[in-house]
This record gives sequence, C-alpha cells and structure tokens, in this order.
Amino acid sequence: MRTPLLLCLGVILLSSCQYQYMTIASDTIPVNNKNEFVVETDTLLITYSFHGLNGPVQVSIYNKSNIGLEIDWKRSSLIIGDKPYNYYKPVMQISGVVENNRRRDNDVTGTITAREGTQFIPPASGISKMEFHLNSPGLIDTRNVELQKLKREKGGAIIKRGEFNRITSPFAFRSYLTFVTGNGGTSEFAVDHSFYVSELIKTSQQPTSEWLSRDDRGNEFYIREMNVNGTR
Repeated sequence: MRTPLLLCLGVILLSSCQYQYMTIASDTIPVNNKNEFVVETDTLLITYSFHGLNGPVQVSIYNKSNIGLEIDWKRSSLIIGDKPYNYYKPVMQISGVVENNRRRDNDVTGTITAREGTQFIPPASGISKMEFHLNSPGLIDTRNVELQKLKREKGGAIIKRGEFNRITSPFAFRSYLTFVTGNGGTSEFAVDHSFYVSELIKTSQQPTSEWLSRDDRGNEFYIREMNVNGTR
C-alpha cells in the first residue's frame, strides 16, 4: 500500500517544480555558431559558454601570439551584480590543447595546484576553466520585472516571458581577466566583458528538445527550484 502513496507524492513534487530559462546577451561581444560569446584580438581568442543547469561559466582562452603569456587568476573575477567572485582557487581543474601551426596535437586535462595564482599559456595553445555557476539552486527574483503570460503553440503550456535590455535586466554580470606578459611579468593588461539576461521564461515544463537540450546554445541556461507551497 505504500507504493501508490509514494507515486502520489512524487506527482505532487514534480508539479511544484518551477523552471526559469534564460538567454544571455552582450551589447559588445558577438556569438559563434554555437551561440558562445567570442572575443578576438591580435593576441587572444576568448570564448564564453554558459550552457546548462545554473549557468556553468566556462572560459576558454587561446594564445594567438608567438610569445607566452600568463593569466593572473588572483586578479581575475566573475562579478555578479556588484559582488566579485575570484577565479583563483588553490586547486583547479584544467583542460586544453597544445597546437602546432594551428593544428591540434595533444589534449591536456588534469588538476593543478596553482600556488602563485597564475597559469602560463604557451604560444599557439589554449586552456579552459570552469569554476563557477551563475546561479545556485533557486529562482531569480522576478517580482519587480514585467512578464507576459503566454500560451505556447507546442503543447499548449502556459508560460511567463519577459524581454530585457542591459538597463532593465533582472540579472547582469561581468568577467574581468588580468594577463601578464614579458620576461618576469614586466607588463600586464586586463579585459572586462559584460553580459546580461535578455530573455527569461518561467514555466513548470522540464528541459526537453525545446528547452536547452541542444549543444548549440552556449548563451542559454536554466534554473530549477522545488517549491511545494506554490510558485514564486
């Protein structure tokens, strides 16, 4: 007799699970064919992806120059709103490739102990780092933003949707990266990249082929929250 009770409880819990699906935009950074944000200069190729649950922040850095450079993680931060989160951690998971004449030679993965808080990037090679998520479990507060109630053609589900610009967005963040070049780190420069949520969809529908299951959505992420007392 316990099985029907457990099934009923499961149905109740699933029905109270709320999702928010976010699209990220930047007024200054273009996207590639995977909707990842790409910043390219004479020296660097930096790619950002936020695809997945809670917005995993993946930063990929490729050194285009013919000299080595270092990224100073201790002086690099993810800034959500006005609160900085330092990219530096004493133990970091890394992945990347070493290339010769723009041809991939070797994949590099592993764990490093970054005692000095810097990481060397040789010429014609790249690294990737993913240490943070844009949001811990819990919905973004939308009480002060305007959402329009809509009925989707596919499945007839009711959703709430809002579109925003950089000023009206309920969620904005920046990535600040510091680089060191020259023998003995004699010179340095920093880059600052800004992003914001340009679209937010609020629904009880779970991720499907329509919601973020494809790999070409580097500018989209979602958040879910169990709320047995009703929606927020």
